[in-house]
Amino acid sequence: MRSRDVIRKRWGRIWVSFGEPIYLRDFFARTIDSSNARVKYTRQNIPYFLGYEIAHRINRVMTVVPTAFVASAAMAAGLRGLSFQRVLRMSRLLYGVLVEEGARLASSMQNQPRLERLVLETLEFFHKEGIVRKIREDVGEGQDDSEMEVEFEVGERNRRQLDYYKNAILHHFLPYCFVAAAVLSGGGKVASRERIVEEVRFLKDFFRQEFVFLPEEDLGERVDKALGAMVNWGLLWRVPTGYSTPAGRRPELLGLARLIQGYFESYFVVGSSLRYLARRRLSQRVFMWRVRINGRRLYRSGKVKVPEALSEANYMNAVEYLLQEKILVRQVEGTVKEGSFYMLSRERRAIHWRRLKRFMEVYMEA
Repeated sequence: MRSRDVIRKRWGRIWVSFGEPIYLRDFFARTIDSSNARVKYTRQNIPYFLGYEIAHRINRVMTVVPTAFVASAAMAAGLRGLSFQRVLRMSRLLYGVLVEEGARLASSMQNQPRLERLVLETLEFFHKEGIVRKIREDVGEGQDDSEMEVEFEVGERNRRQLDYYKNAILHHFLPYCFVAAAVLSGGGKVASRERIVEEVRFLKDFFRQEFVFLPEEDLGERVDKALGAMVNWGLLWRVPTGYSTPAGRRPELLGLARLIQGYFESYFVVGSSLRYLARRRLSQRVFMWRVRINGRRLYRSGKVKVPEALSEANYMNAVEYLLQEKILVRQVEGTVKEGSFYMLSRERRAIHWRRLKRFMEVYMEA
């Protein structure tokens, strides 16, 4: 009863969205009962694919709100210091992606000419909440929002809060992030369509513990859609041998790639920690302790650039990927809680270390 004043306060808005229902008869008809399915469905794996379908449908109907949108633009605009102009530039690009993907936008975001004011108001909200800190403001008389010079600073802990907002809508940007990372990993050379598709296929498999992908999706068509949109926006040029990056547009490509930088760096931390398992096994508790220490060391040395990469959840997903690829082996003695041990597999399977380092170089050059 003493807490009734809390109920009377305004805590913001909640969006409740509904999508088309999933009819099991239709789902089974195009999966396990279909002779033309792209994936081999069985009675054992069909519950997992149904789960993917449900998660994908939830992502599609999730409403994009200004806090998540501007947080994504801020994360793409820079690491710590960022200007209003850079955030606005990335906001325009990300808004185009959302429209291209048919995302559900909050009512306050449906007026594109008001985008500049929306971005500034949301940054001011972040400033009041202590998420970002305003370090300079230069507003002349008669200037409109697009000419304002306002600079903000994001602290280490606050980047993680922005990352939380960003992850709510990251699925809309993911194909474009993968394509941007694939193009930039070529070191400025012309990237052929075949190489881009192959790199995106690798990233889709590499991050399968992090993101939901529909197994029936035609990867080539999905990449072509992203490439076509990026060409229309002037982010890429189509040349006879593939795609090249126009002068002056690399920062925006890098901004898209930055949205998944934390995942690359988390997996890099776990991969570089495998040396602790050389010729011995470690308990899960000790190995994860080693991973956390290694992550903090790499962050202090600058090899890991973003604090959100030091994520326990990402570390565990990376370990699960290594287990599924049979790079790591888990041994259980007693119960899982009492005695889980990790050791390197004797099969010596490839861990794509050079490939991961090549993607990491994209961010090292930033």
